[in-house]
Amino acid sequence: MWKLTTLALWAGCVAANLSAGTVSYDFSVLPIAPPADAPAGSSMLQLTYLLSNFSLVANQELDISFDPTLYGTLSNGQAPSGFLLNLFQPDNPPGAPGDFSALALSDASVTGSFSTDVVYFGSGQPAAQSYSINQFNADGSFASEVTSGFTTPSSDTAVPEPGSFWLGGVGFMIVAGWWFIRRRSRQSV
Repeated sequence: MWKLTTLALWAGCVAANLSAGTVSYDFSVLPIAPPADAPAGSSMLQLTYLLSNFSLVANQELDISFDPTLYGTLSNGQAPSGFLLNLFQPDNPPGAPGDFSALALSDASVTGSFSTDVVYFGSGQPAAQSYSINQFNADGSFASEVTSGFTTPSSDTAVPEPGSFWLGGVGFMIVAGWWFIRRRSRQSV
């Protein structure tokens, strides 16, 4: 019975180790000048986003936020088929972030990339942006935030950290094995 309980707990730990989704981004400098009213040193960028380990269901939205102190006008937004795309401009109203909003119209794995052109006030590689996956009701009203995080540069080659459930399961198995061996050695004495 003990072995069956241990096996069930181990299976639960492994099954619970669902990999978290990531939103990576890449950028390229566009060969066009920013608008005349953009601050000196601004450039036009195309930001391209790729989702990994995400399956969006109908009425779930990918929302990427644009800090109004770093970004100006958003334009030329693109999303894979099956998404309704909206661009909300940074600093409208003053101080408000801009948003890249892509709403899934049906259940589907995300294939393809999302992109937008943007006026960038900084220099070098843009910083990570906050994103959220939001669930909306069929009538269009906000239901809940499913998950959130920050975009990561696609050039990052950092080794992902192992899942906590996996490590917990391994730790549990080591302790259970130690306890089992100790119990057997006490019985044989």
